[in-house]
Amino acid sequence: MMYHNPVELLMAFSREELKKTFLENLHRFDDKNLNFWKFALEVSDEEFNRYAEGSFRLALRKFIG
Repeated sequence: MMYHNPVELLMAFSREELKKTFLENLHRFDDKNLNFWKFALEVSDEEFNRYAEGSFRLALRKFIG
């Protein structure tokens, strides 16, 4: 998702499928890509926070970095 053309991804996969993949892999995105995909996939703050709280790697990155 990070290195592929976003328009092609949105055309090739359903929004729900991309949203599920994005939320399961939050820890792999840098801040720029995280914000882009959050906006592009219309992820609510509540939904994002629910998945972020369960991600040890994301919490660790935010705490250390």
